[in-house]
Amino acid sequence: MPGRARSPTRRSLRATLIPLGLLLLAACAREPASTNPPPVAVDARPPPSAPVAPSGVASVAAPVVPPEWHWVNPRPQGETLNAVAASAGCGVLALGREGALVRSTDDGVTWSDRHWKDRWDIEFATLDGETLYAIGVRRGTSALLSSGACGSGEPKVLKTFDRATDGACNDLAVDRAGHLYVTTVLHQRGRVLCSADRGATLRVCDERATPLYALFVSPTGTVWVAGGNRGTEGGVVRESLDQGATWRTIGSQLGTLVYGVWGDTEGKRLVATGASEVITSVTSGATWTPSTSICAGGGSMMLGPNDAPWVHNDFWKGVTGNPATGTYITLGGCAQRGTGFSPEARMITSCPSCGGAFRAATVTSAGTWISAGWEGAIARSVDDGATWEASAPNPLNQGHGIVAVRSDAGHLFVLLGNGMVRSDDGGQTFVPLATLAAEELRTTEVSTADLASFAVDGPVVLVPRPGHGAVARSGDRGAAFAEVSLPLVAGQVVTHVWPGGAAGDGVFYASGSHGALLRSRDRGAHWGTVSLGAEDDLRGGWSDGRDVYVVSAVSRVFHSGDGGEHWKPTPFERELLAVAASREDEVFVMGRDGDVFRSVDRGETWVPGARLGVDVRGFVVENGRLYVSANEDDHLRTSTDHGATFAIEPSPMRGGLLFPDGKDGVYIARENGFSGLAHLP
Repeated sequence: MPGRARSPTRRSLRATLIPLGLLLLAACAREPASTNPPPVAVDARPPPSAPVAPSGVASVAAPVVPPEWHWVNPRPQGETLNAVAASAGCGVLALGREGALVRSTDDGVTWSDRHWKDRWDIEFATLDGETLYAIGVRRGTSALLSSGACGSGEPKVLKTFDRATDGACNDLAVDRAGHLYVTTVLHQRGRVLCSADRGATLRVCDERATPLYALFVSPTGTVWVAGGNRGTEGGVVRESLDQGATWRTIGSQLGTLVYGVWGDTEGKRLVATGASEVITSVTSGATWTPSTSICAGGGSMMLGPNDAPWVHNDFWKGVTGNPATGTYITLGGCAQRGTGFSPEARMITSCPSCGGAFRAATVTSAGTWISAGWEGAIARSVDDGATWEASAPNPLNQGHGIVAVRSDAGHLFVLLGNGMVRSDDGGQTFVPLATLAAEELRTTEVSTADLASFAVDGPVVLVPRPGHGAVARSGDRGAAFAEVSLPLVAGQVVTHVWPGGAAGDGVFYASGSHGALLRSRDRGAHWGTVSLGAEDDLRGGWSDGRDVYVVSAVSRVFHSGDGGEHWKPTPFERELLAVAASREDEVFVMGRDGDVFRSVDRGETWVPGARLGVDVRGFVVENGRLYVSANEDDHLRTSTDHGATFAIEPSPMRGGLLFPDGKDGVYIARENGFSGLAHLP
């Protein structure tokens, strides 16, 4: 349980997590008295037994074998899925970030999950029987990949693309004869690369002075490619009837860039999509009919890969359809459905729980629509896209994100933006608890993220209520909550609650602004004040019952060696965010910029460790292992040598919040979006 020691019968102490990146109420704190110890020297060096990593360096490369995270929500996994492909032999595959690959052999009813060891971010994919072809991106390099047995084998690199000489890959398609087609853009020139030997060799088979984006191959082998430029030149659609040997333009100056194209078997009826239009033709491209669309081709340009400010591949994969019925779906930030090749498309609103599942889509041989997208969301339709249902289980997807996670005695508590839920079976199912919602707890001065420090000890659950000068208390694991008033003075707000001793001893601390520090010895039923002799804004703390540590917003750590009766402040030269420990004789402090400090003498001295040089988001210590997450970062930093050096490991989500699981493992949670939650045992 964060913030207090484990029961003495266990080997190690449970770590605390102090929510990071929080903005507490602005308050003027008194300067440390002149009798305080001097500030910790940031450039001091520890003894040889604990070497410091070079300044600003995480010190070692990513491990060869990445950690095995298990997704709690959504299932089977929560990586963003960028591509969907189907074949009779494979069923449906959805692929995406960090080598994520999920498969369904029953038309999307159930899914299995695996990750390629080579963690390519998959952007596009297609199936040729049981052979999977994909475009992957890793460390700025694009590659054409293939994998047999429906993707069950590790991918083989057929060709790498140098962005300086080959350009960026924009789409991928394969015909029934095994001919591969890839589009690229280099310096605003579009190319189609063709292969007659399943990717072993590629040649330029079409080149234009305008970008080329989307590809579509009909069952009869006709190939269409779409692209164009902004302005008067507009969009263009080109066609090849002979596996790319020759090409002709069948649509030009279409009024917008064309990012997606799809057609029927004969090539008579076509649908193209741009940034703001759906354009259709029922004359094999001789004439085109536009229709204004609010989200055709992909939605907001701000949603691109890695937050790229330019047009992203949602546009480039902008449309797919069912050739048997003429129904099509535009893909991207929002999705629309059109029928009978009509240019009039309507936004899909039938599935609020589907989340962002419309980045990519396909139709199976049985006529079932499968779409996938942001953060593992998968949707399914069995009535030709008229209505949809969520296909991947996502019990926490309530559109409000995860605020905090606590685990205690086999019970998993999750505070969402609109309520609290509990799982008693390891996250397989969740039950809603009382009408406790983060919106009810925050004030205009305190953000939802400030509530990330709630506490659980057996049946007792305590959550701060900053706007009420109180804590919400439950004595029955969240079935019902009652408000307990706190003895605060004017201007004080409590934002953190944390256990103050071994499991079951009933001691809790509450901390907040203007030196607010309170203690309860009866499981949160009654509270008394604890005097620090200072008015610092306090971020949170850790305790094993005897030793208590509290982090101040003005870069100080307060330590008490007698259960909170007397306190000693230690000033630092860095803004501090959290204090955590897994053993009573080793305590760590984390700075906002990733500066690590360690004490092995109960807070008397603090030795600096590695300087990570990142904007820290989460910090956990479990069983002597340190975990650090950073804002807008796809990796975790982990240390097994007391914070002296850190390894860089893939993270299942960008900038996630970190929470200990109480059993030497860690949870990582997404505080916005679709409530992603993963566990590392």
